[in-house]
Amino acid sequence: MDVGNCGFKAKIRAKARGSKIEVKTISSCDKIRKWSEKLGRELEVREITLPVNENPIYHAANRESNVCPPCPVLSALLLAVWVEAGYALRKPPQVIFESE
Repeated sequence: MDVGNCGFKAKIRAKARGSKIEVKTISSCDKIRKWSEKLGRELEVREITLPVNENPIYHAANRESNVCPPCPVLSALLLAVWVEAGYALRKPPQVIFESE
């Protein structure tokens, strides 16, 4: 994925394996790499539906990893694991900025 203004790139992979989802994020951003290491390689399916303040994907993005607040990689991974779990359709999100 093209992350946006920062110019970094990221590749997200998610694969369902029973009650777990294997995840892997590769990025040219040091902050995303640190976040990915902290998150780990596996998520429980039951964890991915937790609210943002309890969700492990967002918990790993604390001060230690220092992920930029507008970074779309976290929400992209969350969408990918939801698709793998069968909770969301495989449809890419789109943000459109309009001039007034």
